[in-house]
Amino acid sequence: MVRELERENRIVSFRLTIPDRPGVLGHIATRLGELGANILEVDHKRLFLDVPAKGARLDVTVETRDRAHAEAVLGAFADSGYEPVRLEAGSVKD
Repeated sequence: MVRELERENRIVSFRLTIPDRPGVLGHIATRLGELGANILEVDHKRLFLDVPAKGARLDVTVETRDRAHAEAVLGAFADSGYEPVRLEAGSVKD
């Protein structure tokens, strides 16, 4: 069932590189709620060499209504300057 939801773009995973400052993670969660996306999983990493010194890597998996809604969510974060990178199934923990 989960794989079918991924194929239908109802479960979408993406990566953001965010500033490592208090409140940023909360802002992102609030924004996802405002956009109507249901957060399923968050992986917050800041101790990796591929992450900027004052940044963090945030992998987010959300449930959306359909492909158009998924694209709207990603577009909203792109418009906010976060440059979301879509992740394929199974690559969220990489």
